[in-house]
Amino acid sequence: MKRLAAAIIVGVVTVAACPAAENTANSLSDEVAVYRALAEAKQISSRLKILTNEEEGMAALDDSNKNHFRKALRDAFGDKSSEALEDAFTKQGEEHALVLALSKEPGWLLVDKSVLEGFRAGSDASTYWKRFYKKFPDSGGTVVVFRVGFNYAKDVAVVYVFQGYGSIGAEGSWYYLEHGRGKWTFIKKSVFMMA
Repeated sequence: MKRLAAAIIVGVVTVAACPAAENTANSLSDEVAVYRALAEAKQISSRLKILTNEEEGMAALDDSNKNHFRKALRDAFGDKSSEALEDAFTKQGEEHALVLALSKEPGWLLVDKSVLEGFRAGSDASTYWKRFYKKFPDSGGTVVVFRVGFNYAKDVAVVYVFQGYGSIGAEGSWYYLEHGRGKWTFIKKSVFMMA
């Protein structure tokens, strides 16, 4: 019987000394700070969060879907979220660097997607999660992260996060945060998908 082992992927991100690279590094640092604020506010698991190197994102959203999110988030969070949402749309599909940055944070573990796919082999969702929690007993489940969108003043952020935590539990939500007094603060959430 082949034994599956969690593969922790450690990445080194080299940033060249140019304005665009500095902006990317600053953005990633700000984005990690937003995810920290969500964890501190207990909006995402305070337990071990399992990330994968799976390429998931919203890059494929067509204009109709983007318009749906524009209206829904404006209704949920107000006009202040509009610039941040547009920024989030422009970054989607570029999650890899964020995943690597979060994997270096305490409480996050990057696991190769082949390990998780191995839990699925010939099983239903219940068996998948039993295998998952046997391998990662201290985990709060899987977290699919998306790039954080900021307004121009960088005092408003919106981000979509998908969390899977069992055969009867998953949630995809948009989060609205504001920056003040040197830190990000969770303000409001809008649930878009629950299973």
